[in-house]
Amino acid sequence: MTARPILSDSGGRPVLLAVTLMLVMGSVLVAAGCVGQNPKEMGNKTPVATQHTTMITTITPLPAPIQEGVNSLQSFKKSIQELTDVGVDTSSSEEKYRNAEQYVNSARSRAADQYDLAINDSRKAAGIIDEGKQILDKEWAENEVAIAQIPINNVDAVIAWYKGNQSTANDAQLPAIISEREVAVSYISMANDEISNGNYSQARIWAEIAYEKGNETYTDALKSVKPQRLV
Repeated sequence: MTARPILSDSGGRPVLLAVTLMLVMGSVLVAAGCVGQNPKEMGNKTPVATQHTTMITTITPLPAPIQEGVNSLQSFKKSIQELTDVGVDTSSSEEKYRNAEQYVNSARSRAADQYDLAINDSRKAAGIIDEGKQILDKEWAENEVAIAQIPINNVDAVIAWYKGNQSTANDAQLPAIISEREVAVSYISMANDEISNGNYSQARIWAEIAYEKGNETYTDALKSVKPQRLV
């Protein structure tokens, strides 16, 4: 653009507004310092350019196998947290998570020319995560068995009270309570067997049945005991 008079000062003399716009690789250069100056006053002054640059960052996605490792690790962490929140001891699976995390981070930090090494890291992480999931499943099953044992322990306390008192040691209701208790214990035993065989889902089913039977037995035991007897 060529400078031309577009304004006048108080004396009627033309004032030049010299503006040069240049678009260079996405940057705008604006010549400044010439606004409102008389041509004679400007002399041989060179306009000073001000450059405004916008930085654009492009994020390159991770290769699919490595991204899968990242996603799998995140999913494993979520599963651990969900069981931790309900009181399950997840210490062993958490250790597996930390081991897998090291390999996932290693895979993500590899240079482009170390693709094979990155894939190998991802495979190791996947194997550890699979092991961790099995351990987490076992921890969950063991927790369910521990919960199922609580009402049975309560029944044992009632039975001990019966046997510990001369007046109730031979109570007619005691055999029925003991029989119901043994049924609940048998379910606990089956749950533990399933854990030993790696059938953690089935173990949780037996543990739930044991819990229900234990609670039922405890309720029946309390009904059979007069309140003053337990005071």
